[in-house]
Amino acid sequence: MPKSKLYVILLTSILAITTGWMNNSNKFTPTFDQINVLPAGTILDTAGLNQDEISKYFYSQELTEEILSRIENISYRENPYITTEDLRYLRVLHVGFDGKTHIGELIVNQAIAQDVLEIMEELYRNEYPIEKMILIDEYNAEDEASMSDNNSSAFNYRLIAGTDACPNTVRDLPLTSILNTIPASAPKTE
Repeated sequence: MPKSKLYVILLTSILAITTGWMNNSNKFTPTFDQINVLPAGTILDTAGLNQDEISKYFYSQELTEEILSRIENISYRENPYITTEDLRYLRVLHVGFDGKTHIGELIVNQAIAQDVLEIMEELYRNEYPIEKMILIDEYNAEDEASMSDNNSSAFNYRLIAGTDACPNTVRDLPLTSILNTIPASAPKTE
């Protein structure tokens, strides 16, 4: 685990203890900035947040140096088809299989970032369960490992196995962000 992630977890724990944030008897509601530093996968108690406050947790941003350091030479490699400027980092909320609200993260093409945010917010508001949503880099960019862990992800640059050729979905930039939201144990609908 990167040191920066450990520091965030440590600082968050100190914040939680010193403010009573995790104490159910205290009605402290964390601010956007306090929640925003929490890593993807963190469970949130959103009971004290109204619909407008929840909406601000669905956002897109350019890739920061911290995010670039997480994906370089893993899910992203320099290539002639897509640049890091073409990509956006999304932070969202999702309902886990445990019925609780979790922080999620995705990287998608900027051309579809707003659409994906709207879809993810709609899924959240309708309590559609998604077990995990962390960057595929946590699985060394291995699709099978990510899907086996029931993780939902998006961007993952790769070549066709055994070749130097790029799949059409990578060359067609907006399609590079097809969401894998149907891993092994996704809920079935009729």
